[in-house]
Amino acid sequence: MKKKICIIAPNINLKGGIATVIREYKQSHILKEFDLKYVSTYSNNRLIEFSKGLYHYMKMLVKKQIDLVHVHTASKGSFYRKSIFVNITPKNIPVILHIHGGGFIEFYDTAPIIIKKRVQKVIKRSDKIIVLSEKFKNELIDRFDIDNIKIVKVINGIKLNNEKIKLEDKKLQVIYLGKLTKNKGIYDLLQIIPKIHAKYPEVKFIIAGDGDIDKVKEIVISEEINNCTQVVGWIDGETKKKFLIESSILVMPSYFEAFGISIVEAMDYGMAVVATKVGGIPEIIQPNKNGLLFESGDLKEFSQALEKYISDNKARAKVQKNNLVAVEQYDINNVINQIKEIYLTI
Repeated sequence: MKKKICIIAPNINLKGGIATVIREYKQSHILKEFDLKYVSTYSNNRLIEFSKGLYHYMKMLVKKQIDLVHVHTASKGSFYRKSIFVNITPKNIPVILHIHGGGFIEFYDTAPIIIKKRVQKVIKRSDKIIVLSEKFKNELIDRFDIDNIKIVKVINGIKLNNEKIKLEDKKLQVIYLGKLTKNKGIYDLLQIIPKIHAKYPEVKFIIAGDGDIDKVKEIVISEEINNCTQVVGWIDGETKKKFLIESSILVMPSYFEAFGISIVEAMDYGMAVVATKVGGIPEIIQPNKNGLLFESGDLKEFSQALEKYISDNKARAKVQKNNLVAVEQYDINNVINQIKEIYLTI
């Protein structure tokens, strides 16, 4: 009989990292030996989706249709919703808590006592905790006194592109992939573009993502960089693939980032990477081998790092070639095999 596993996560049709991970789970042949059931806790109809998900979950518990629960969470609202599911799960059903998003530690550190206790309760109840980086693993161990054997690092992966990438066909184009918010560093990028454009007028910038789209477009016009900067909104499918193929450099100026899956996507398409030293990013990017790192908020350092790869074709090409090889470790099949092993042993 197949092991019955309930995966609790946002609606898979949403934009964003967790939904992308869940879609890969559903499509994977590796997990076919399990009876996977999916419970959605969040969509555009927040309250309705959560209520339906909670009802469905309780119904499965009553019917004894669950052997193991895999909860995908981030911080704030995501954590509050998922904590309810964890707390009503009977003690005889193991819980895997899979923490995404780079803001969890700050969320906990700045939370009032009542919320801290809620987080502590969920951490204690979880039989296994999955994190995306060694840094985050160590931070959790320090704060919650977790046994090292209880917490495991499983990186995010992608379905690797099988087409040959021709680096010589790429444009001198910089791409930003992510939510258009202050925490993701989009406004830092907008501040350095005018100076870079003045020095290197041939460089083009692509800004892709949802969030503060109208505000970003206004800044692009007011700063008179609309001739070199294209704000394309959220992209996926063939449109995203097109921009990945033709771009040479990815920038990720985030203030918080658990992992940075866009970095892996950029590596897969032969890009150099300029990113901040936050979360798990330094575990992906080795300076001068895969890209360059800078302190979040340091506009001078950000600009210098980006200019390095704009002006130095040799340095950029070296990193691009390195990344086409290095990305193989992030094959989604390797990641899902790790998840499978956890499912089998818990």
